[in-house]
Amino acid sequence: MPFRIWPRVCPHAVSLMETVRTYGQTLELVESNKGWLAAEYRNELQRMISKAPTATGETIAIFTPFVREFASVVAVLQGKTNNLINLYKGILRAAQDLSTCSYTTEAFSELLGKIQAAIHMVQLWCPPARSIA
Repeated sequence: MPFRIWPRVCPHAVSLMETVRTYGQTLELVESNKGWLAAEYRNELQRMISKAPTATGETIAIFTPFVREFASVVAVLQGKTNNLINLYKGILRAAQDLSTCSYTTEAFSELLGKIQAAIHMVQLWCPPARSIA
């Protein structure tokens, strides 16, 4: 079946194409900005893709829920990636500020507090890596 006919046959094809585009852009962002921060989310998506049903006329009923779930999980990955990158940049900025701030307890405490708060948020958002069994 020609590719241009798919959107009429399967209304979720357009959604899937957009989701795959967003997924690719997000993976590029992950890899260029400390990919380990969102590695577990990326791995979860890759596991999901490996279990995807093949889209044929007979399997559209199975394929449609997959497309919806895939779009949802990609949106979560995109949001988490952006948040984690911003947190990481905040940690780097505060660490750099430590080298130039005034040599007072208040200045150090403020910057170390920012770093600790950001690290805490990273720990909340990054699930522990699963052991490969």
